[in-house]
Amino acid sequence: MHFERFYKAKAYFFLKIMDRTFQHRFTLGAKSGIIILSLLAFYLFWTKGILAALIVVVALVAVIERVLHSCYIVRDHDLVIHRGRFLHDIQIPLSDIRAIRPMTTTWGLVHYLLIEYGDGKLTSAEPHDEDSFLKCLRKRIHDEHQDDQKEKEDFD
Repeated sequence: MHFERFYKAKAYFFLKIMDRTFQHRFTLGAKSGIIILSLLAFYLFWTKGILAALIVVVALVAVIERVLHSCYIVRDHDLVIHRGRFLHDIQIPLSDIRAIRPMTTTWGLVHYLLIEYGDGKLTSAEPHDEDSFLKCLRKRIHDEHQDDQKEKEDFD
């Protein structure tokens, strides 16, 4: 009797879906912004504009930190958007996601995913491997809806 519970718990542990992490894409705009801010800070230090240079350096650190430490984590029932250490995480239940649309800007320089969730709330995502991100999200959302239907059938 005791062994049956142990093996059932062990089987559940191995069948549990693991977290999936996707890194943020390092875009041309981010690279350009970092280069421009770096050159501006260097110029301001060169011309002895120390206060202005320090403000630019703080902005540069914020941009670099956000680019390097942003990631998207798909958990069992949530999508967590981590936008670096300075900003709070956005946690979206998979059941609240209404639509995911690929978007581009006017000249096609920036490509991102627009995620609509909740009551008309919008957020953007720029994962490095966009196809895998979409596949994973669609699979988890599909599994979530199947689990909800099974629970409704069990309840009825």
